[in-house]
Order: sequence, then structure tokens, then C-alpha cells
Amino acid sequence: VTVHTDGAGAAGPSSAAAKPRPERRQTSVRPLSGTTPVWNELLDFKGSLRSMLSAPVEVQLLDKDPGRSEMLGTGRLPLRPLLDEFEKGGDVTTAVHLEPQGVLHFTVGWH
Repeated sequence: VTVHTDGAGAAGPSSAAAKPRPERRQTSVRPLSGTTPVWNELLDFKGSLRSMLSAPVEVQLLDKDPGRSEMLGTGRLPLRPLLDEFEKGGDVTTAVHLEPQGVLHFTVGWH
């Protein structure tokens, strides 16, 4: 996961979470990572292809400080549109634009 924010805020993203229903996975916290942290982490979700395609993955970007977390942005990653690209040959790189700010870049694969 690579994050790019618009740089308007002073908060630096430190954690990203993704959740296809009902599972939830979270990256490690990257303290003092500035406004463009990079997480090269695998978020592995188990389930049938049908269940994974039934609803978008909900994504959250957090600024985690001791004792509190601030939501910087949320978005959705629909997997169904990526299936055709994946079937052509391997993992697919895509981006999720977050509200109110930020972009998360993902590499998605089915194995």
C-alpha cells in the first residue's frame, strides 16, 4: 500500500486498514512517516471468489497517536472490475481515492 495525500493537512498517515465483510486487516503503524508513507505489507483475506466480489473492500486511512486515532480518509475498492484484468495475467495495481483526502495504491491478486 502506498499513500499519497494532498499535503493540505499537517497530519501524517500512519496506518491503513482494509475490510471486506466480515474480516478486517490493518497495516502496521508507521510513526513519523510524513505525508507519503509506504507499507509493503500483505493483507490476506480468505474466502470464495464469489464472496470477495459481492461487495467492495472498505478502506480507512488513520493518523494514530498515543491514546487516539484520527480518521484521515475512507474509500471503497470494488474488486469485480479488477477480475478481468487479473484473468489476463497476474496481479492488478489500482488506486482508491479517499474522502476527504488521500489516495491509497494497492496491488490486488487472487491466489
